[in-house]
Formats: sequence, C-alpha cells, structure tokens
Amino acid sequence: MTNGVVGQTPTAYGSGATPPLRLSKRAELLSAPWLWQLAAEGRV
Repeated sequence: MTNGVVGQTPTAYGSGATPPLRLSKRAELLSAPWLWQLAAEGRV
C-alpha cells in the first residue's frame, strides 16, 4: 500500500510515506481531515 488507506491522498499523512496502519491506524484516521470529507461523500 503506497497510497495509504484511501488510495488517492498519500500526502495526507505528511510526507507521502506509507503510514504505520497497524500501529496508529485509529489515531491517524481520527485526526485525518480527509476522513471527514470521505465520510461526507459516503465513501467510508
């Protein structure tokens, strides 16, 4: 997974590197601005 969870905004994590999903997935998602945008679009 080079694009993270969404698969379209890799830079949303900061440097575009693959985020440690297994370790901080919950924290990243809860603090990710694009998550709310996707939720509004009904994609998550």
